[in-house]
Amino acid sequence: MNPNALPFDSDTILNGLRPWIECESPTWDSAAVNRMMDLASRDLAMLGARIERIPGRMGFGDCVRACFPHPSRDKPGILILGHMDTVHPVGTLSQLPWRHDGKRCYRPGILDMKGGNYIGHCCSNLKRA
Repeated sequence: MNPNALPFDSDTILNGLRPWIECESPTWDSAAVNRMMDLASRDLAMLGARIERIPGRMGFGDCVRACFPHPSRDKPGILILGHMDTVHPVGTLSQLPWRHDGKRCYRPGILDMKGGNYIGHCCSNLKRA
């Protein structure tokens, strides 16, 4: 597979990523983290994943396990693992608005795990295309 030949539309990806970035989910706010898990679960289920919600412990938010059907059960699959919480308290995004300047976007969470997890989400979608 030639990665350069894969369909990549940055506007489509950014439009899908933006709701994830705008869902504030500080580590210490389990309700906020769970809102992010709701959003990710919905998007992954729309791609055909079987969703398992694992309740958080010790005051932390839930975890989500999304399993996609594998065409060859005898072959190893791919694990994508990441967190969806952030270090920023709720309200930070009002001070640091979404900014898209040419080829760059700015906002807390866009590069670290939310952005990385969303790219994994996009790759799951490409795999089925």
